[in-house]
Amino acid sequence: VCVLFPLQKAMFVILLLLQISISEAFTFTITPIKRIYKTPLIATTTSLNERNDNDNERSQTWNNDGGRVFVRVERTFPNISTPGEALDGWMEHHWNRGGGLPIGVVIQPTDTTQNDNVAIRSTRMLYPLFMEEELYSSKLADVRSVSYTVTSAGPTLGDMVPQSHEGDVRFESRNDGKGIHMTWDVSFDTTRLASFYQAVTEFTIGIAATTVTDALALPRLLTLRGTIPSPTSSNFSPQSVRAEWLAFIWGKGGGLPLPPAVPTGEFLDLSVCLAGVKESVFRFPPFMTETIVSTSSGGDADSQGAGAAEDSVDLVFKIEDPGWSSFPFAVHTHLSKVEFSKNTKPASTLDNDNNNNVDILWKIQIRSFPFMAPIVEPLCTAVASTLLRNLAVHIAEPGAVVSLGGTSWVGTIDTGTSDEATGLLGVLQDAATGMRGVVPKNTWMGGVLEARRRDDRGSGEQFVSLLQPWTWGRTGNGVIDEDEVTFQWSDGCID
Repeated sequence: VCVLFPLQKAMFVILLLLQISISEAFTFTITPIKRIYKTPLIATTTSLNERNDNDNERSQTWNNDGGRVFVRVERTFPNISTPGEALDGWMEHHWNRGGGLPIGVVIQPTDTTQNDNVAIRSTRMLYPLFMEEELYSSKLADVRSVSYTVTSAGPTLGDMVPQSHEGDVRFESRNDGKGIHMTWDVSFDTTRLASFYQAVTEFTIGIAATTVTDALALPRLLTLRGTIPSPTSSNFSPQSVRAEWLAFIWGKGGGLPLPPAVPTGEFLDLSVCLAGVKESVFRFPPFMTETIVSTSSGGDADSQGAGAAEDSVDLVFKIEDPGWSSFPFAVHTHLSKVEFSKNTKPASTLDNDNNNNVDILWKIQIRSFPFMAPIVEPLCTAVASTLLRNLAVHIAEPGAVVSLGGTSWVGTIDTGTSDEATGLLGVLQDAATGMRGVVPKNTWMGGVLEARRRDDRGSGEQFVSLLQPWTWGRTGNGVIDEDEVTFQWSDGCID
C-alpha cells in the first residue's frame, strides 16, 4: 500500500505532464473507442464553437492548437429520491473526497455571500496538482445545482486560460419517477493542446461521475449472527458483552494478525465500556480510522425496576473517509451496527444448560469499488466472522492457549494469582515433551491451530483450503448448524 498509492498519484501527474514533451513537429491521431458503462453516460467531445446537433463520431487530432474544451457527462441515480440527496452525495464523494481519483483534497469552507444571488460554499486545493477550485451556488435556496471554477490552475496546468473554467452540476427528478438525473458540464479555454485536455477531462470527469454513482448505489449488506456462551459470572448480560466487544475487538484488535490500533478522540462513557476505550481508532494496515457513531440501550429495564439490565443494547460505527487509502478494503461507504441481546432459547437446548447466553447480530453495510467487490466481500466476511469467534473464546475460555506443535494439547493460563503458576507449569511440562510453544486461543492463529487439530477432512480438501488463507481456522461456511457463526450477504441497508 505504501508503494501503490503514491505510484497512482505519480502516474496521474505524468499523464498531465505529457504536454511538456509534445513537440510542434508531431501530430497524434486518435480514433474514439466505444466504452461500455453500467450507467448512462454522454460525453460531448466537440468544442463550444463547433457544437451542433450532429452526434456522429469523428477522429480527433492532437496538435498544438488551443481552443475551448467542453465535456458533458450524464448519470442516473435510481436509488436516490430527491435532487438534494443526490447533490449531498456529489459533495461528499467528489468535492470533499476527490471522486475516486488519485489526488489529495484539502477543503477550506467559506460560506461567504458575495451578493444577492451568489454564495461561495467552499474552496479546495488538489494535490499534487496544486490546483485551487471554488464552489458556489447560483441561487442561495437552490439545492438542485452547484457551479465551480478553477481559481488557480497550478504549475502543471499552465495552458489553461485564467478565469475561463466553468463547471456546472445539475440534479433533476426523472420524468418517469425512477431516480435522479445528473448533468455535469465542464468547459475551459487552453492556449494549446485543446484535444489533449479534452481527452484528459473526459477521462477524469467520467471517473468522478462513476464514483459518485457507485457511492449512491444500493449497498451490500452482510449479516452475521453468533451466540456468546455464558460463563459462571452472575453479571453476564448484553451490556457486559458489549463492553468486552469494545475492549477486545475495538481496542485490542480482536486477535487479528495486525499491529495494535492507535486510539484517538475522546474516551467513551464508562457506562458503555471498560475504562480506557476511546471513540476512534486508527488501524494500519489498512490505513483507516474507525469511529463510534452511537451507542444505545433498549428492552424492559424500566419494567424490571431501576438498575435492571436491558434486554438489548447496540453500537454503531463507521470508517471515516474510506477509499484507496484503506486498500484492500476499498469501499466508498461503510456503516456497521452490532446488537447484543439476551438469548431466548430454552435452557434445555443449550450446551451450558442455562438461558443466560447473549446473541450478537452484526450488520455491515458497504458500497465497494465494483472491481474490488470480489475481494472486499470475502475479506469482510472472514474478518468479521473471525472477530466474533475470537470474542466467544475470549469470554467463554479466558486464558486458553493452543500448541504451536500441532498436538491436541490445549492449556489454560489463568489470570488469577493463585492458579497462574499451575497454568504456566502445564505449559512448561508440555514444552519439555516437544511442544514448540503456545499461542492464545482467542487469536486468528489460535483459531487456525485449533481447527487444524480438529480437522478430519480429506487431504484434497485440506490442500484446497491451504490455498485460501482467508478460510484458515474456519470449518463452517456460514450455514446454520454447520458453524458457530452464521452469515449472509444481501442487497439493502441497515434498519
